[in-house]
Parts: sequence; C-alpha cells; structure tokens
Amino acid sequence: ESYMVLSTAGSGGMGTVYVASKEGSDDKYALKICNNSNESRKDREAVILEKLVSVKHPNIVRFLGSSYLDKRLIILMELVQGVSLDLWLQHKGIVSLQDAKTIMLQFADGMSAVHSHKIAHRDLKPSNLMIDDVTGNIVIVDFGLSKELNANMTVTSAKSVIGTAMYMSPEQLEGITSAVDLRSDVWAMGIICYEIVAGNTPFQPPSLDESRIFTAILSKPVPELPADAAPAPFQLVVRKALEKKQEDR
Repeated sequence: ESYMVLSTAGSGGMGTVYVASKEGSDDKYALKICNNSNESRKDREAVILEKLVSVKHPNIVRFLGSSYLDKRLIILMELVQGVSLDLWLQHKGIVSLQDAKTIMLQFADGMSAVHSHKIAHRDLKPSNLMIDDVTGNIVIVDFGLSKELNANMTVTSAKSVIGTAMYMSPEQLEGITSAVDLRSDVWAMGIICYEIVAGNTPFQPPSLDESRIFTAILSKPVPELPADAAPAPFQLVVRKALEKKQEDR
C-alpha cells in the first residue's frame, strides 16, 4: 500500500511523525519515520510492534503496521487529533475532581491493556497523553521507548537513563534498565495523577534543573498531596504508586 505525506505532525529524538493519507482514500493516518534503526534491535522491535498491533483499546493509539525503508523503521498508526494533556492542563488551570477521576481511570484502563501484553511504556508524561477531539477520551501515544518484558518482568538491556526526568522512577534514574518494569510506569502514573490535582509535580524544583530533580527523586521523601487537593482514597492511590521501592507499589 502507498501513502502520501500531507504534513508534519511533530518530531523528537526518536523520529518524525507525519500526517499521511492512503492512496485513493481520504482517510488520514499518523506515519512515524524513526531515526536510523540498529540492526541488532530489529528482532526485538518486531516483537514489540507485533504486540502493540494486537492491543485494541480506546485509550491506546492504534498501531496498524510497520516496515523498514533504507534501514529506517516506519510505523503506521491511527491519527489522534486533539490536544495533549500538558497543554490542556495549562489552559484549564484548576482541574475538578470529576475531570481528574475521568482522566486517571481512562489512563489506568489503557495502561492495564498495554501491561497485559507485558509491554512497559517507559516514557509516560502529560505530553504523551492526548485528549481526542472526537471522543473526548484520553489516548496514550508515543511508545518510542517501549520495551517488551521477559518472563521475569524486567527489561533486558544495558545500563542507560531513558525517559523524562520529572516523571522517571528511582530505578530509571539509577540507570540500570534491567530493573525497569511495569511498576516504573506505575510511578509515572502516580506523578501525573499528583500533577493533575496539585498543579505541579511532587519533585518540581524552582528551576527545571535535572540534577536537582534526580537528587530529589532518589533521596528525598515524596511530598504529601495538600489535604484539600483530593479525597483520602485518591491520595492513597497516589501514595501507593509513588513508593520508592518497586515491590511496595
């Protein structure tokens, strides 16, 4: 099948996403052209993408297929048109508890579907959650850092720090990716949940100095949510998600 690129939707460290249409159709899709792929990763990428294609859930972007062109991985996905959660939060300001509950339930439902396929996202953050213009649903996107988990529920790869500092778990910041698993996503979900109701992340320093963020996450206790920010059950969920030890989450 042939696709025509219509415009650029966005770009980042992993590659560029284009809006494209299928030849002979007005339907639009998202076409992600990744940066040069490492030959040694092809087999693992194929396994992950096959699993992502099998995930069919209203809160997860639909993966439709993939191929390689000049050693570059090309991924075909549904086109989610809407606004990212980070921009929505900036515009919204104070979020009602009902809105917060709706967002987090849909977020958790989508991640449960991904985790059931033993896939860790590893880069959850508000800019990777879209609010669909048509359905109003939360849709989780940008699985560029995702990894398939082995039978022991851990990622099998070398030492590296992968993700976005503000939302990274202690085990991610320590740089041993063999320790990163589904519970690392749970930590990021807790950070996002905290941010939605409090208006800021728990470890947000006055300046966005990554070294200070690293130090705070690794060595300082998790600040409690303000008592009036959310009811006790909501606060308990956040507190549990943000346990420093993975086994306590």
